[in-house]
Amino acid sequence: MIRNKKAQSTLEYLLVLAAIVGLLIWAAQGPIADSVTNMFSNANSTIDTASDYLSE
Repeated sequence: MIRNKKAQSTLEYLLVLAAIVGLLIWAAQGPIADSVTNMFSNANSTIDTASDYLSE
């Protein structure tokens, strides 16, 4: 009987932890997505500048 309560308590803590991690990931999607978009945009600009320089 004690083992079942301990397992239940552990499972409850894991579910709460999973919910918190899920909320953090959901909340961070906006800033992370914007950062990735900016990073690829900057890389594209750099490649365009280099290709223009090399084609002259």
